[in-house]
Amino acid sequence: MKSRIVSVALVLALAFAIMPSLQGAYADTPTTTLSIGASHNFTVTNAEGQYFRWEDGVITGTMKVYGQRILADPIQVQAIVDTSPSYTLKSDNNQDNLFHVTGDDVVALVEASKDKSITIGTDKGVGYARVNGKKTTYTIMLGLQNNGSGGVIFSGRSKGSAEARDTLKGVALTGANDITSLLRNDSNFNEKSLKFIPYRDPVVFSSFTKKPFKVSGAVVLSGKESKVISNVRSYRIADDAIMLTWAKVKAAKGYNVYRYDSQKKAFRKVKTINGKEYVMYVDRGLSLNTAYRYKVRPFALDKGKKKAGKASYYVRSVTQSSTRANAAGVTASKKSVKGKAGTKLTLTAKVTAAPGMKLFDSSVRWFSKDRRIASVTSSGKLTLKAKGSTYVRAKAHNGMTASVKVVVK
Repeated sequence: MKSRIVSVALVLALAFAIMPSLQGAYADTPTTTLSIGASHNFTVTNAEGQYFRWEDGVITGTMKVYGQRILADPIQVQAIVDTSPSYTLKSDNNQDNLFHVTGDDVVALVEASKDKSITIGTDKGVGYARVNGKKTTYTIMLGLQNNGSGGVIFSGRSKGSAEARDTLKGVALTGANDITSLLRNDSNFNEKSLKFIPYRDPVVFSSFTKKPFKVSGAVVLSGKESKVISNVRSYRIADDAIMLTWAKVKAAKGYNVYRYDSQKKAFRKVKTINGKEYVMYVDRGLSLNTAYRYKVRPFALDKGKKKAGKASYYVRSVTQSSTRANAAGVTASKKSVKGKAGTKLTLTAKVTAAPGMKLFDSSVRWFSKDRRIASVTSSGKLTLKAKGSTYVRAKAHNGMTASVKVVVK
């Protein structure tokens, strides 16, 4: 995915470098510049139904083309055409294509996998980029018109169409339903990236000029690796569906997901995930107003056979209920603790639900990141043990966490 983002940014930089010279001769004519990275023939259609076709180096069709330029190695076709709200590209032979549009209201670029149509344009002065297909793999770059300088690049997958749109509230991504990457470049070429899993439609990213991003409608994933399963969370993403996420395990070849069976009074495996990168699972078709408990366990390969690692702590969430809500936040009684080895004290934490909702489970469990420095019981009794610093964490029933820094002198 990273190499695809680099290629998109490179083509975009090239397009910006040569477009002023193309547009200068047509300053009095309302136009839009289209740039298409092509290794094959394609057709571009505008919102009015006009089209132009590029076939073996020749442009033909009903759309008025004021200027054109062909760059080789790799081939890039650039055309100055009539202003229109949007343009759609469809390639021959179902091959990959890059499609870039620049105008007064939009700067966007899309790279999509084969058998897709790509649409870029404006809607009431707001820029958007869309990829349509039964299954879509895409990279969408969208210039920020309303939310600061620079641009954003989304890379991900969707079962259907995916669209990025610049709005007054931020940049909205609609249709994505897989692990997705976001890369942001500001005017000083500073970069910030994250991975996320959409669970609402659309996902909105705001405050791009600040760090960290403000994200709504998505679960932001940690890119960190650990030796054991950590950061396990459960989310209700639909009335009858619960999603699990966790941090990837460095030595894992995959994960097994277990759900508690109340009749057998034991955890039962419900899913095997191959590959350490895919750190999510959605459990669908669940009963309403019911709490479900899960664990995740990594596995490695030893001489071709699966070797199970240590299972995670359990998390649980309740499905749609008019009377019970999952934890929305956790607050610890202290943000930090300092003391000498041998010091003992008790920590507490408060779990809260969304405003107006009744909490399903108010209990917390405490964990220590490094028990050699500080140990803590599940009820919060802390013991400082050896010089150094670490964190202890209070976890709510669904894995939401409050951290306390511990420094032992």
